[in-house]
Amino acid sequence: MSLHKSESVSVIIPAYNGRKYICQAIKSVLDQTLSPSDFEVIVVDTKSTDDTPHIVRSMFKDKVKVIITEKRGWRSFGLNVGIRKSVGQYLSFLDQDDIYFPWKLQKQLEFMRKNPEVGMVYGPFKTATGENLEAETLENPPEFNFKSLLKKCFIPSCSVMVKRKLVLELGGFDENILGCDDWDMWIRLARICEIKKL
Repeated sequence: MSLHKSESVSVIIPAYNGRKYICQAIKSVLDQTLSPSDFEVIVVDTKSTDDTPHIVRSMFKDKVKVIITEKRGWRSFGLNVGIRKSVGQYLSFLDQDDIYFPWKLQKQLEFMRKNPEVGMVYGPFKTATGENLEAETLENPPEFNFKSLLKKCFIPSCSVMVKRKLVLELGGFDENILGCDDWDMWIRLARICEIKKL
């Protein structure tokens, strides 16, 4: 899958031993209402010991770009590798055991195109559990407030769309932070751009 449009989205999926759920995660991206010509899917496998890369390649062929890193790294490492390899003007992130709403990319991209002053947007998301991620709970985060963000991360990475150039300007995700790398990124972004909830 290759992108040629300037206003497009790169979906980055960091993966490690993700064979159980990753196909469902990818399918939720490929089933988006947004035209396939408007987004790319990049899976970054950080040295899985299972057959995650083979499963993704065999099931999705050229619909997904698979990158296998030369070293094992944390989630933030995988995200940064994907960001550097991406070509979209906007970035969205998805963990290997999460799924998107079907309208997620289209709704957020339309908003970003109409509101160029906004650097990042987020919104409702699904918490999926169970053997096949079949039990879904709708989560609706609060409106954006910087002081509240300093106290608690209420923006999950799967609900975000952000301008790629801003993430690169900040040097990507901090690979020295384990578990809260997305929270750190949102705080840094909030200092340089406008963040909105849809």
